[in-house]
Amino acid sequence: MIIFQSSESGVSLLFIVGFLIFWLCICFFLSRLSGWASLASHYARERPPTGKKYYMQSMGSGYSAFFLVNYSSCLTIHISEDSLFLKTWWMFKISHTPLEIPHKDITVVPAKFLFFKYSKLTLKRTPKVKVHLYGGASHHLLQIT
Repeated sequence: MIIFQSSESGVSLLFIVGFLIFWLCICFFLSRLSGWASLASHYARERPPTGKKYYMQSMGSGYSAFFLVNYSSCLTIHISEDSLFLKTWWMFKISHTPLEIPHKDITVVPAKFLFFKYSKLTLKRTPKVKVHLYGGASHHLLQIT
């Protein structure tokens, strides 16, 4: 009976370790597929952000406008007078360095799909990465740029 119990705990431990490795791989893969890694090579930031804070914001990003990685309600966005700051939730932090993008590097265009309004961002240093912002932060960014 003791051997049976120890093998169950071994399987549980193996599942937890396997799941963590799987999660790390997914986060790494999504950061590459979405262009976040490219953005981080130019816009990484580690100091605390300033400006108006928006919780649970959504963004789509990637190299093709037809296939964007959707960061649905998992971003915290700060918009200050001179920059846009993007940060993912703690569980996505692996391979998703916080970003600070100066307003001078951003071109914002309003867009609409069916009934949904959003903002298309083109970034000066990474023009191949398509970024679509949704929600309150999107509307604020449109007003100030």
